[in-house]
Amino acid sequence: MRHFVYLDTDTLNSYLSQINGGLLKSIVNESKDEVATTKNENTSPGKSNFTTEVGFKPILNLKFSEDKDVINTTNTLSQIETGRELIEKILHDNSLDQFSIYLDSNNLIIDSSIAKVGDYVEFEDEFSIRDLDYLYELFSDEFVDFCIENTRKESKNFVESEEIRLKNITNKNTLLKEIRKQSDELVKSQSEGLKQTRKMLNLARSIMPFSKYIISNNCVMPLVDKYLRNSTDNIRFTYSGKMHVIGRYTSDLKDAFAREGEIRNEFDKVLDSIDKVFEALYKDTLGLDESMKIVIPIALYFE
Repeated sequence: MRHFVYLDTDTLNSYLSQINGGLLKSIVNESKDEVATTKNENTSPGKSNFTTEVGFKPILNLKFSEDKDVINTTNTLSQIETGRELIEKILHDNSLDQFSIYLDSNNLIIDSSIAKVGDYVEFEDEFSIRDLDYLYELFSDEFVDFCIENTRKESKNFVESEEIRLKNITNKNTLLKEIRKQSDELVKSQSEGLKQTRKMLNLARSIMPFSKYIISNNCVMPLVDKYLRNSTDNIRFTYSGKMHVIGRYTSDLKDAFAREGEIRNEFDKVLDSIDKVFEALYKDTLGLDESMKIVIPIALYFE
């Protein structure tokens, strides 16, 4: 069974519209008062079953044979927000199957190691997460104060142990003075370093196009918050092993760092400087390599 943690429903709807000439019905996009519950009933003599289209155009071939109790339950669910969300997730999960079948049948899925820009890729591999929002919140004033206080206590304990060790040394006062100085400098250095890290994280999440990324199979995948079904810290804690990825290879980090190419005027110089800032942030903050592929994820899930 698949456990989806990310599904780009807007991209999925767009692709299916182009493939099939029709969009998912309003049940998929409904977020307020009403939900489409269009259904066609074909009652057979002596039977209580009929066929219904649950919010899809027939061209998607997503018809279900259900009894009236199931239909009544579906209609009831569609009247409450939780029910609408459940139905929407089921429909989108099924639509991903349709999209995958289309890609497979047309040989559009390419191995990521030989894929070219514009190709669709599908793979399963170990993953790691880079979440600048999470890291920024982690480096709160309370966290910084806690770390500094902990370092201060360790430094104090070290100085006290050195006082005992050096008690019989003739020049112990000079030595202890130097030890205390180094201890104070260590606390000050860590304090400044933690505060600088927080500023750097805030700058990075403010100017970078995305604040959350999945790293897998030498690919970096930017995440859009509204398509996440689980928070990134929840994914990190809950799931281990390999993540299944379906997405589109759109560029390389190396190319993303040199968008401007030839510098022709002052405006190009400004943009080139911004590219260099981005490069430093991606490499130093996120720990990414310029050889990595940029893949826009359509679906991320575990099995």
